[in-house]
Amino acid sequence: MLSKKQLDLIAYIEAISALEAGTIGYMPQVLVAANLPYKKPNSNEFERVNGNYRLTLISPNNVGLPYGSIPRIIIAWIATEVVLKKKREIILGNSMSHFIKEIGYFVSGGHNGSIFCIKDQIKRFFSTNISYVYSDNDMYITDSYNPVSQSLLYWSLTNRYKTKRWWQSKILLNESFYNEIIDKAVPVDMRALEFLRRSPMGIDIYVWLTYRMSYLRRRSKIPWVSLSNQLGSGYGRLRDFKKAFKKHIKLISLIYPQAKFDFEDKFLILQPSPPHVSKYVNKRSYPRISGRG
Repeated sequence: MLSKKQLDLIAYIEAISALEAGTIGYMPQVLVAANLPYKKPNSNEFERVNGNYRLTLISPNNVGLPYGSIPRIIIAWIATEVVLKKKREIILGNSMSHFIKEIGYFVSGGHNGSIFCIKDQIKRFFSTNISYVYSDNDMYITDSYNPVSQSLLYWSLTNRYKTKRWWQSKILLNESFYNEIIDKAVPVDMRALEFLRRSPMGIDIYVWLTYRMSYLRRRSKIPWVSLSNQLGSGYGRLRDFKKAFKKHIKLISLIYPQAKFDFEDKFLILQPSPPHVSKYVNKRSYPRISGRG
């Protein structure tokens, strides 16, 4: 059952475009073609495959990998700041409370509260090394980096030095990650991420779907096995992944009804449809990553 907030978001998205609402955000393409774990992983190494593209995440044993919805929201917020301001240094604000509110969460304490969870996921993501390999008969491309080169974070909920700008929390993005965002940012509607906030898989499918529709020109049959390799983190059986995927994409269709899709036993069928947010919204396009997903 949908919450009142979700119903309100459906009406809001239907009535006003992301451009008019000022809710256009961005995701780095490197984390759209493949993505983060949905649940807390047992290992400090995680790998996803999309055709010829392979993404590997590695974190220190004492920190762990990022997982769930929170790092996806944080990444979208960082990418949006980069696209809008064209700077590697990102200001997170003058208090922890400020940043928590900035990314759309309520400030709450306790082990399951937003304060603890967001601190934990920030440390995990900032400590993770991202590496990817693209390989086919014509080329072999690799890159590896930590997204954040430097960070200065104040965990205080309030800042008694509010008048002094140098007391603000800030991060310096790795140059490769910064260029990845500048060159290949995938536009999304941040209201859609809010609608799907409780479902990291839903967020990934939504972002992947609008990206895929941006270059789809004819009917496409995508094998469920390929989709599971790309988006099926945590699903041991293909039938469980298919059931979860269908549930999520039907939910996404409430906010992205323009997306045309159908199901076959061995394939997801996509029909050419407009992306949820045009890839030309910031007067630039981004290249597709060749793969079956």
